[in-house]
Amino acid sequence: MFKNYIKIILRNFRRQKLFALINISGLAIGMTGSMLIWIYVVHEVSYDHFHHKAERIYRVTQKADFPNGYNHHFARCSFTWVNNLVDEFPEVEALIRFQHSLITDIRIDDRIFRDRNTFTTDANVFDVFDFNLIRGNPATALKEPCSVVLTTEMAEKYFGDKNPLGKKIDFMNEGAERYTTYTVSGVMQPLPPDAHFRINFLTSFRNAEERSGWAYIYLLLKEDTNAEKLAEKFPLFIEKYGEEGLSQNLFLVLQKITDIHLHSNLAREIEINGNIFYLYLFIAVAVFLILIADRK
Repeated sequence: MFKNYIKIILRNFRRQKLFALINISGLAIGMTGSMLIWIYVVHEVSYDHFHHKAERIYRVTQKADFPNGYNHHFARCSFTWVNNLVDEFPEVEALIRFQHSLITDIRIDDRIFRDRNTFTTDANVFDVFDFNLIRGNPATALKEPCSVVLTTEMAEKYFGDKNPLGKKIDFMNEGAERYTTYTVSGVMQPLPPDAHFRINFLTSFRNAEERSGWAYIYLLLKEDTNAEKLAEKFPLFIEKYGEEGLSQNLFLVLQKITDIHLHSNLAREIEINGNIFYLYLFIAVAVFLILIADRK
């Protein structure tokens, strides 16, 4: 039976070569286009799922709605008292700050460089996020003041094939007036392409006072915590730590880390995100291509 089908197909192909070629070409193009779109869609929906604790990681965003017309929803928080979330709520297992310096001046010996994506963060960052160290101890890498973890790309760029652990780097972040010397305490693998922000350097806080001001705040919630019910308690938290009446105009909103890339378009995003609308549009195009190719 199968051989007969093959014979019929070959016979029709000989009789109508041009028509058959057009059909086969159309089907091939449609399937190829659909496969490429599918690969793109899978990549877009995979953002930040590489973190083993992704289901429990949430970003705290700051929404302002004041009578004077100051209405903004920020991806980061400006109030230092947000740090108290981890002490105020037993549902919060850890709080991680990322204080971003877009441009950093770097000095190594007598060489001067400029680089991007330096984040000052907490020592327990490796307990929350899957930032894989290939040199150094994640438990202590950012424990001491003025420590720095850099990616393998940055290690090769600035130190070649030498072991950078213990080396000194002078940093001067945006807004600083002078260099501060940091000691390399770890080397981490670059983040995968489906992370919602890039990292070149992670630096420890020099002191408690530096752990303040604008920052991207992430919470690791304890197992079985209902994030929506936790957020319902935030107005009382703002009322307790903020200025009088602030809770009427300021709101803290939780975002699941795996939702950030496709569902967040806030002010001061850490990087430009994707858009779920365009993803749906691409899926519709893929279905259309398959239908058109099939009809031919």
